[in-house]
Amino acid sequence: MSPEPRSAGVARRALGVYCLQFGVPERLLESGGLAISELVTNAVVHARTSALVLAEYDGRNLTLAVADGASAMPMPLPPDRLREGGRGVAIIEELGRAGVSAALPKARSSG
Repeated sequence: MSPEPRSAGVARRALGVYCLQFGVPERLLESGGLAISELVTNAVVHARTSALVLAEYDGRNLTLAVADGASAMPMPLPPDRLREGGRGVAIIEELGRAGVSAALPKARSSG
């Protein structure tokens, strides 16, 4: 995915095609769409690099992964009702309860 705002929607639509092709249940498609949007948006906003998006359905769970060029792992921010953003990692963690596993990429070393 390219590092531009429309990439989250592109990834969400591609996930929809994948889910239809592999018979992923609607509840996982909905949760997965939210998760992939959050992951790709995080890559666009924070890493500002292209990102690789992966999806796998094993008949029970939908696993999603987004790898970007950031050198550090995304970290959850403390709750703040006044902050406009900063909820993506918390949303991803919560979606795990719905059967969607979202793999946050490992930090890369620069050397």
